[in-house]
Amino acid sequence: MRWVILDGDFTALDRHYQSLPDYRKLWDFRKPEWPYRVVGDAMYLGPPETYPFYRAAMPDLVTTTIWFLNPPWGNWAADSDPPKHLHPDVVGIAPGWRHEFPNARVSAYTNALFDDRSDIYRLHPDFGIRDLEGNLITSGIASDSGGRPTFYFQIDNPACREYLLDMHAGKFKTWGFDFYYMDGPGFSSEVPDWSTRQVAQGYDWLDYMRALRERLQSIKPDAAIFVNGANLPYTDLGYIEWRDEQWQALAGPGWRKLAVDMLRTKLSQEPGFVVVPTYGNVAADPSMAAYDLLYGWCGSLSEVGRLPWMREALNYRDLRLVEDAVEPRWWRTDVNFEALGFRHGTQAVVSVLDHDPAPRTVTIHIDTAKLGLVAGRPITAELALMNDTASELKPDPADPKRQVRVWRNTEAVTRSQLFAARPCPRILDLTLPTRPMLLTTVSLSQPEGGGK
Repeated sequence: MRWVILDGDFTALDRHYQSLPDYRKLWDFRKPEWPYRVVGDAMYLGPPETYPFYRAAMPDLVTTTIWFLNPPWGNWAADSDPPKHLHPDVVGIAPGWRHEFPNARVSAYTNALFDDRSDIYRLHPDFGIRDLEGNLITSGIASDSGGRPTFYFQIDNPACREYLLDMHAGKFKTWGFDFYYMDGPGFSSEVPDWSTRQVAQGYDWLDYMRALRERLQSIKPDAAIFVNGANLPYTDLGYIEWRDEQWQALAGPGWRKLAVDMLRTKLSQEPGFVVVPTYGNVAADPSMAAYDLLYGWCGSLSEVGRLPWMREALNYRDLRLVEDAVEPRWWRTDVNFEALGFRHGTQAVVSVLDHDPAPRTVTIHIDTAKLGLVAGRPITAELALMNDTASELKPDPADPKRQVRVWRNTEAVTRSQLFAARPCPRILDLTLPTRPMLLTTVSLSQPEGGGK
């Protein structure tokens, strides 16, 4: 056992944890490049109303997942019996979708449970976790395929592990997928198995995810893994699954705890990993769009009108947080706004997100050296004010009986120059305009050779 004394707050603790050699090993794997070019996740493959989104998003990439077949949970194999009456050629879905929309990347829904109508329940009941009486332990989650009871996999069972690896790899290859999607990785199923007197741990599931990744990339070298959860080792994309009410709460007095959750997600975000906040409903804005812009996160769902904000966030996908570069540090004070500094390529970026209910100005203090800027060299500042995401339903010009949603703004931000070629001070004080839940961003640049 080793004791470590940390002088700081949770940001120092998180950074220390992420620097540990054993943690670094978990992120030592080959990462495909394409997830970093995903502008949005359409989530559900198929509804005709989503077609315009794929076309409008081109050439940027869009991920999408086959949900509508809805087989019994656990029937994830290439030759399982999904309800084929919903589609005459299930093996052709992914290739056909990419032919129609070349910017699409396709997978199919899976999770870490099986229900009582699955092949696994019928043929391999020993793959489940059992209670003291020998009964399969239910997860408490009803399958959305008929509302059936569901059960945990015993991932420590070698036969179960190999069955799952073969099943997912076989379908990935046969159906021609680009990525593998798992809803709710099995890390939550750390349940005592009385038949083995063992409890599968999180690291057992990590070992399984590593093996799955290797198997998929032996089929397709740029295969990616997308899960419902952000920043999990051996994965490439992950959801932050929040209800509309949580996004709306960020605009109210209880914003701070939710905002800390977001900050810690960014703190633990590894280079190359793509965070996908969801659900991208209209009711979630402007908060969701603001955090996508603040942290360079991926858009969600398929409203064409939200694409300008998704694309603006895509421009900042590689933001590197420098949590001690800007004062006040909002998580250690009682200010009603968030202020953070980042490195973005050769630039420094400083953003302010105000939770105050009225427009105003706020003053922040920037340690330019911590953001890689050189004191004394000329510095130029560009101001970007996030535009409102408000929208309304209007009659469709092509069909007056039908309503379509129209966004007031077609640009995500309004840019202007704050100042140019000013000598860079060691501490830069800025007073910036803010509006409720609309991001204010300053990009700071120096002539070539002026950064680190």
